[in-house]
Amino acid sequence: VSISFATGYDIGFSSIAATPEDLTRKDPVSLKTCIKNFGSLPASAYSVRFFYDGNRNGHSDPAEQFSEYQGNVLAPRDSITCTALHAPVTAGENSFAALIEFPPDENRTNDSAWINVMVGSITSDILINEIMYCPAGDEPEWVELFNTTSDTIDIKKWRISDSNTSIKSWITRERKAVPPRSFMVVAKDASFAEFHPGVPFVAADFSAFNNFTPDAVVIYDNHGNAIDSVMYTPSWGGQNGKSLERVDQEWSSQQSINWGSSRDSAGSTPGFINSIARLDYDIEIGHPCQRDIIVNGKAVPVVLFSVYNIGRHGVDTILLRFYTDINNNAQPEQSEFLQTLRSDRPLPAGDSMEFSESLPQLVSGENTVIILADWPRDTNIKNNRATVSVKRGFEPRRIVINEIMYDPLPGQTEWFELLNRSDDSIDLANWIFHDKPGSTSMNSFELSSQPFVIESGGYAVIAADSTLFQMYPDLAGSESRDRIRILNRSTGLSFNNDGDDLILKDLTGQVIDSIAYIPAWHHPGVEDTRGRSLERINRDMDSNDPRNWSTCVNMAGGTPGGINSVRTTGTNSSSMISLSPNPFSPDGDGFEDFCIIRYNLSSLAATLNIKIYDIKGRLVRLLANGEQTGPQGEMIWDGYDDNRQRARIGVYVIFLEATDRTNSSVATAKAVSVVAVKL
Repeated sequence: VSISFATGYDIGFSSIAATPEDLTRKDPVSLKTCIKNFGSLPASAYSVRFFYDGNRNGHSDPAEQFSEYQGNVLAPRDSITCTALHAPVTAGENSFAALIEFPPDENRTNDSAWINVMVGSITSDILINEIMYCPAGDEPEWVELFNTTSDTIDIKKWRISDSNTSIKSWITRERKAVPPRSFMVVAKDASFAEFHPGVPFVAADFSAFNNFTPDAVVIYDNHGNAIDSVMYTPSWGGQNGKSLERVDQEWSSQQSINWGSSRDSAGSTPGFINSIARLDYDIEIGHPCQRDIIVNGKAVPVVLFSVYNIGRHGVDTILLRFYTDINNNAQPEQSEFLQTLRSDRPLPAGDSMEFSESLPQLVSGENTVIILADWPRDTNIKNNRATVSVKRGFEPRRIVINEIMYDPLPGQTEWFELLNRSDDSIDLANWIFHDKPGSTSMNSFELSSQPFVIESGGYAVIAADSTLFQMYPDLAGSESRDRIRILNRSTGLSFNNDGDDLILKDLTGQVIDSIAYIPAWHHPGVEDTRGRSLERINRDMDSNDPRNWSTCVNMAGGTPGGINSVRTTGTNSSSMISLSPNPFSPDGDGFEDFCIIRYNLSSLAATLNIKIYDIKGRLVRLLANGEQTGPQGEMIWDGYDDNRQRARIGVYVIFLEATDRTNSSVATAKAVSVVAVKL
């Protein structure tokens, strides 16, 4: 048995619709409702209120009401149409509601009506901003979208296709908001997150793009309208794991000049500003280079570079900061700060400005200089930084040639030794040495392409091959090996036995030390010098003074990596002339074989004569004859006379005469030296 009751008062909605059907975010929304009196009594004094669910909470909040209709008398079974107009709303799915207010109403179930309205976008609301159509390895293909508007856009029920537009794939069927001026990536699968963690994306199983032939990317809104499309060819860029990036969002998507390969070190920039993007405000530092200037006779490094305004608008003053990356962490730190430089004029859009900045604070060797350009309104700071390797030369004789084996025994190798006489550690990476240049060529070798650091007072040994370790087994230890470079040259180092040049140059090509040795530099008392090195006697004296070299007296024939067997050092003295050691014994045993004659003159520049007499006043040795000198210096007497005969045991008078080159005044001094023998 069915029993029905007729209500006296019952008005409600019979329909609700939104027009136009193909709404876009620029169109006002017109809501049309039909209200019917389902009751048996006339209805009056009712109203209809309209709401836009802007906060998307599914409720008709009072603040969301945008229109109201006051109804007149509505007879039973009669109906009336009510309309309301709402301003344009954001693209995507939007909800509207209509509510009837009629206090006597006996049936509230039909007093409300809801409608979901799909609002479409207009062309270029969402742009295709970056395409990874030829990824490397297992990275999936992907397309980056950019919301160009100031409103959030819901891309629910958007689709994507390649050049075959008859096959469109869903981007997402769920609500997905793209905030204003923000990015959203459409990736072929969810593995995108492994390659670009933290970048917002949706996974969509779209058709694969062509890697080596032309293809297209087309995106469609919720009405099926094409919002943006790109017809690309591989010649535009984007090959070998690099994405194809858009240059300017204001230029056409179909222009080849508006696309290019990503310049980012990672090969792409999903979720971020494109590496080649043209922005409103964007300055870029060009590739810097080095040039040296001479200041007070010394080379000072200068960095040359340009700053480009690649943005759409001009910029005012630019602040440039310079750092030296001391700890090699590729980050500018306050402790590494060098100096600042400020531009002296505005920089119009599309223009550039050249800079030249000297950096006298840089230390000798290779310096990594970081340049930062600072302008507060810049919207892309990735290109505000440049790095340049700046090489600064070393002062001469910081490193000296200390020992050379130019005539080894058969089956042994040529080698030479360097000594760091400076107070700092020095890296010999990219230093070279060569012999005497010939008419057409010379033998040139790099000491090391890797860091090769020699501490203050330390030695470095350069050998042609590893037979060095057979000659000197003590060098085979791990600590010694760090100071040795084996060049693996079966033909040796090309030293001539009858004399040659050995020239040492730093990483800038500046000559640091050189010798032009001849066999006569060997000790006259050594008949066979084969397999014996030439050793430097005093590290502070002239490298090309024959008196500063002699034959190694060590049983091994050389002392690579250690103190020279004939090494002698002078003693500091304020006297005009001093001798050390005194007595000395020139017997070739490596102990006190040489006498260092140290002098201190009042003249800044003088002509020097040093004569040695025996106890009877006979001239034994003319040690210095008209040599030019400064106020201080040293000479070595090896205990031999001018005929290269060893001086007899006894007392000798060292007579020094210095003529001032400016006023011709003459200063003289005498000292007594004793030639002895070891008991």
